[in-house]
Amino acid sequence: DGRGRIITANPAARRLLRYNGDTVLPPITVLFHDPDARRAVDRLLQGNEVNDIELPVEERILLFNARPLPDGGGVIVLHDLTDVRRLEAMRRDFVANVSHELKTPLTSIAGYAETIADPALDIETRQRFLQTISANTRRMQRLIDDLLDLSRIESGGWQPRREPLDLTAIVSESWQPFAPRAAEQDVEFGTELAADAQSLHADPAAVRQVFSNLFDNALRYTARGGRIAVSSTRHGGELHIDVRDDGV
Repeated sequence: DGRGRIITANPAARRLLRYNGDTVLPPITVLFHDPDARRAVDRLLQGNEVNDIELPVEERILLFNARPLPDGGGVIVLHDLTDVRRLEAMRRDFVANVSHELKTPLTSIAGYAETIADPALDIETRQRFLQTISANTRRMQRLIDDLLDLSRIESGGWQPRREPLDLTAIVSESWQPFAPRAAEQDVEFGTELAADAQSLHADPAAVRQVFSNLFDNALRYTARGGRIAVSSTRHGGELHIDVRDDGV
């Protein structure tokens, strides 16, 4: 009303503001402590519209809209934007990370391609440089595939195709692309798979992707002479798989 007392609040508003159905809500001037929120409430009580103001309320972000009523007071509508803003931040971080990850192989490919153009380069070195270009191209392809997978997941277009899998085999297949890099860095790889925890029912491509992401991350942050290990245990109907490293 015109004095700032809350006359009625629907169940969604009560949940959003964390007041149960029996609790009397305090006056609107007391309910919001943030300075921007107080200014928005003052504008409403003075008979003005308030449009699309984002307010921090108890570690959440609320979109605040309000319309004055002819006899004083007004109607306030709140939307919880916390998850939306969190997803937007994650998306920005993801795009920034992918941009950084793409820049590294692109720089490498460009550098080696320019060097290969030198007619004086011997065949053995040329072959080694071509292998490096090929490896970096595959790395870029994996990043592009990640982006496409993300798009399919967000649109609901990706569905898992589960089938029986042998854990030992799929771990070995997933590690294979990283083995040369690990050998160069003198990083040891091992498995500790329990006898009753060596089979699973899952989408093979998705499982390989999970292992690839974990292996890549583990190898990136494990110092020379370190170790990466995959272990598995079964707990009732669940299979627990761990990828451990002794890096930072």
